[in-house]
Amino acid sequence: MPDFTHQMNPSPTTAPRSNSDFADRVCVKCSTPASLTCSGCKSTTTDANRRYCSAACQRDDWDEHKMDCKHAKVKNIQARFFRAAIILENIWEAYREKLFDKLITKIEKKDGSLVLHENDDRWFNSPYDMLEPFPFHLLPEPSDKLAVLNFMACGDTLAYLNDVVELLFRDLSTKIVEVAINDMIPKMTITPVDVRGDIRSPTRRHALWKVTLKNCAGIYALDLTGAQFGHMDAPTIPWDIYRASRIGRAGSPFQRRAFPAITHAVSGWLSDNNTTLWDTIQLPQPMFDKCVAGIVDAVTVGIEERLRIARELDEQSISRTKLSLGNNCSELVQEHAAL
Repeated sequence: MPDFTHQMNPSPTTAPRSNSDFADRVCVKCSTPASLTCSGCKSTTTDANRRYCSAACQRDDWDEHKMDCKHAKVKNIQARFFRAAIILENIWEAYREKLFDKLITKIEKKDGSLVLHENDDRWFNSPYDMLEPFPFHLLPEPSDKLAVLNFMACGDTLAYLNDVVELLFRDLSTKIVEVAINDMIPKMTITPVDVRGDIRSPTRRHALWKVTLKNCAGIYALDLTGAQFGHMDAPTIPWDIYRASRIGRAGSPFQRRAFPAITHAVSGWLSDNNTTLWDTIQLPQPMFDKCVAGIVDAVTVGIEERLRIARELDEQSISRTKLSLGNNCSELVQEHAAL
C-alpha cells in the first residue's frame, strides 16, 4: 500500500464551493470530514474525490482502492513521459535549426515526396563552415519543414542527446535502449540530388530510443526524427505498434557522444527558476508551454555560445597553422637561397 496520505491544500483563489463539493470531501470509510488523499495515485484515479480522515481508514479501504490506484500510477507515469518527450522534441528542433549542415538550393514536391537539390560541392576551412541557415523560405508546409529538418539526422539524436534523455527520463523509466534500423518503412521519401544533378538513393536507416516505463506503464518508441519518413505523429508510440508498422529490419546501435551545452542549459534553466523537471511536467498546460519555451530559449543561447567559443578556438588554430606554414616556407626559401 502507498505511504501515508497527503494533505490537499485548497487554493485561495478558488470560488466558494457548493454543498455537494463539501459532501465529496468526507472520508469514504467513516463519512467524517476528510482532506487526505492517496499518496500513491495523487487522486488522479477515476474516483478522484476519494478522501480519508486517517491512515487507518485508508488501510481499511485499500482492498477496494488498490486496482484503481495501480491504474492511476500507470496513467501518471505515461502523462509525465509524454510531456517530457515534448520538451525533448522542442530541444531537438532548436538544436537542429542551429546546427543545420546542408546547403539546400531548391525543393520540389513530387507525388507526395520531396526532392532536395543540395550544393554538396563546398570547400570548408573548418567543420563550422558546414553550417547553413535552415531554408524556411523553401518550405511553406510545416510537415515538409519537419521532414527536411530531420532528414539524415536521426543518428545525431542518439549521438548528442543521450545526456538530456537521461536527465528527462531517469525518474520515469527502468530501461532506455538505443535502437538502430537498417530498413525503415516510410510513408514518404526524400530524394537528395547533388550539384551535378545526380540522384542519390534515399536512406532507410533510422535510429531511436526504446523506453521501458516504471510501474509497468508500458514500453514505448521515442522517435524524434520519424518525420523524415513521413511519420508526423507524436514521438512517443507504443513499442509493439511501432515495431509492427515501421521496422523492416533492425541494425546495430550508434556510437554515443555528447553535446554538453544542451544539458548545461536545461539544468541551468531549472536552477535559475528554482524548479525541477518533475515539477515542470506536472504544471497546467499554459504554464507548461511557457516553461518549454523558456527551456528552448536557454538551449538556443547555450548552443550559440558553444558555437561562438568553438569558432574562436578553431580560428586561432587555423591562424597558428598558417603562421607555422609561413615560417616553414620562409625557412625553406632561406635554405634554397643559401644553396
